[in-house]
Amino acid sequence: MSQWGVFREDTGEIHIAPVLDDGRLALKHALNEFCSCGPKREQLIEDDLVMWLWVHQDPEKGGFNS
Repeated sequence: MSQWGVFREDTGEIHIAPVLDDGRLALKHALNEFCSCGPKREQLIEDDLVMWLWVHQDPEKGGFNS
């Protein structure tokens, strides 16, 4: 079972990425849009608040899952 971490950049964008058991970012992931996994950008709108999420791929599951 994969574990996920939520990370916020100074710009306000949020990354959802696989993490290791101790909470560190999983190997081969970088918290930016140029991560080698090719993260998917999603827009989340709630109560007139717009946030951008970068959902990273989980190689354990074969692609995106969040």
